Amino acid sequence: MSDSQAGAVTGIIDRNTVVLAVEGYPGRLSYAAGDTVELHCSSSASTFSVEVVRAGARPEVVHRAEGVAADEHPVPPDAYAVGAGWPVAHRIRTDPSWRSGAYLVTLRADGVDGPEAESHALFAIRPGGPATR
Repeated sequence: MSDSQAGAVTGIIDRNTVVLAVEGYPGRLSYAAGDTVELHCSSSASTFSVEVVRAGARPEVVHRAEGVAADEHPVPPDAYAVGAGWPVAHRIRTDPSWRSGAYLVTLRADGVDGPEAESHALFAIRPGGPATR
């Protein structure tokens, strides 16, 4: 991508994105049950909550945490290609009994109202077998 194309994409993103009070992403996209999920987060709020729900016909809350702290970190201009490089703010030890499927992470900034208070991330639990890195 040329510098002018990257600038055009950045301009589009800047004009069409709500500035979120908390954002985060898992260190990997998939895990084996029993692995630890590391959430890399940035937050302008002093604390936030984390909720993890297994998606499906009957959504199931499998993890909750309150009062999680993270500092605010910039998004590097090349984050789309190399990642944001944010530090781990929260670890989720998945239980070996967690079923394979999609898990939706909801981050909610404490003391913030409106759409900017909440963001989402996603990870998968792979079916059976040992964890692979």
